[in-house]
Amino acid sequence: MPEGSDKATHLSFNERGTLVFFTEQPDAPPMEQGLYKLNVGSNWKHLCLASEITEEQAKGIVEQYPAYDGKYSNYEMPFFDYLLSTAIESWDSLLRVNGVYWENSVKKPYRENCACYACADNFNKKFREWENAQKKVFDKQRTHIFIKQN
Repeated sequence: MPEGSDKATHLSFNERGTLVFFTEQPDAPPMEQGLYKLNVGSNWKHLCLASEITEEQAKGIVEQYPAYDGKYSNYEMPFFDYLLSTAIESWDSLLRVNGVYWENSVKKPYRENCACYACADNFNKKFREWENAQKKVFDKQRTHIFIKQN
């Protein structure tokens, strides 16, 4: 994992190249210094923060099908019956299929007032499930998108 990041993942797809995400730590320096600190190398181009990706930028990443009214790939359901209307929707499906989420889909458990072993065990099991899912959640405000240059 690059210096200065607390989460990183690579997304490989098609012939378009590889995307990589780096999420800076909360106390990271300003953007320019943060990118320098990440030390991603000269063959990576910074695209934007995940929270700032535009439809045009997403179009340059995902597959579009002009023969199908210009609709976009649904990477979670790769059938032409399930194409998506926007590049941003397609982008989000590409992220999810690669294990990148913006929200935790597992509800955080709360501790019951009961102190019996069964209730405590149930809480611990649900909390571990939530915690494991939380590890896959990225913060859009701190996640930088880089595209590998050829």
